[in-house]
Amino acid sequence: MDVILCKHGHKLTSDNIYVRPNGAQRCKTCRTLDKERFRASASKAGPWTASRLKELHRLVDEGKTPRQIALELGLVLSCVQSRLDREKMTDEQREAHTQRKIEWAERNIKGTNPSKARVYRPAAEITASRPSEALVAEARRRALAPRSLSAMLLGDPPVGFSMLDRKLAESSTI
Repeated sequence: MDVILCKHGHKLTSDNIYVRPNGAQRCKTCRTLDKERFRASASKAGPWTASRLKELHRLVDEGKTPRQIALELGLVLSCVQSRLDREKMTDEQREAHTQRKIEWAERNIKGTNPSKARVYRPAAEITASRPSEALVAEARRRALAPRSLSAMLLGDPPVGFSMLDRKLAESSTI
């Protein structure tokens, strides 16, 4: 009987297969390793220490692909790709990119240092407001107006409160 392996060499048994919501199958061992790499690359200290950067440059010079570099460094592919993109930027582009991130944070994050913020908030503040006294009086008057049983069940407005009743009242006063 042939043993089926995933692309990274793990045995694909019924215990080692994860079925995604869309029906696709994935090796559980690879999934676990990817999660661990993501947690390591998303740590507060960041994945790019001086020794890791040196290793990154060595692997790039060897002609390795971003995917191979991510596997070798134990990082997520998107982390490696974003770092490679940053390495290609000029100092002016890097400064502009940092400035855009700070401006975004100032627009979208309240009560935090914009350069270190990671929490999103809506740009517009939502404030509570009270209805005007006239609006409250009108609502009270509508609620106390007599209604028929069918009007209550069907959600019809009380007599004299519909737009048709208002139009008729306006035309009779003219």
